[in-house]
Amino acid sequence: MIKALLLSTICISLFQPLAAQAPFSFMENGDGKPLFIQSNYVAEGSPYLNDEYRMAQVTALNGTVYSNVQVKLNLLDHVIQYLDRQGKEMITEIPIKQVKFTSYVSEDREVSELTFASYAGAMNAPNAVIYQVIDSGAITLLKNTSVSFRDEKKYGSANTTRIFERKETYSVLTPDGRVKHLERGKDNVIALFPDKQRQVEAFIEQEKLKCNSIKDCELVFTFYNSLK
Repeated sequence: MIKALLLSTICISLFQPLAAQAPFSFMENGDGKPLFIQSNYVAEGSPYLNDEYRMAQVTALNGTVYSNVQVKLNLLDHVIQYLDRQGKEMITEIPIKQVKFTSYVSEDREVSELTFASYAGAMNAPNAVIYQVIDSGAITLLKNTSVSFRDEKKYGSANTTRIFERKETYSVLTPDGRVKHLERGKDNVIALFPDKQRQVEAFIEQEKLKCNSIKDCELVFTFYNSLK
């Protein structure tokens, strides 16, 4: 009896630290602060990727992964908002590396998986650059959507109108971890893939691509990243 009790006590002492180290859900451990919005303007456009919360998988800078989090990205202030268990809007203060929307519904009702990440620290740091991963592999195609605004007071109106504007630029994440601006055009695009240059050039000629549009470039990246 004493031996059994002693064995039980040892087992409890062994497993208690393991349970304590088990990760909490993001809603419980998001180190969040309540969102308070005070505005004295009428908005035209939006600073958000999407004005609705979308289900996502969130990866912290330390590698911890949180699933099934309702997230909204503020692309102007680089803020990651989420809903807690009570549906309250919160801002996470955990440094975040990546947000993957698992079933993102766009404005035209198309459902897709969208991944956003930063490659120089946390994506919710004040001066972060947030990229959408367009095509990943040995070389990754990235899109950055930056948001700016200007305030106007329209004639005859007592209210200020804040107009949000978006600008899209495209970059390349190279195998050595560098992010550089995507230069379009056939010669520039072919030069990105020196190890498979002949195959890429043949693909471009076969598909009659000029590589001046992002659609053409995306086709080339998808082809290259499919090569073994």
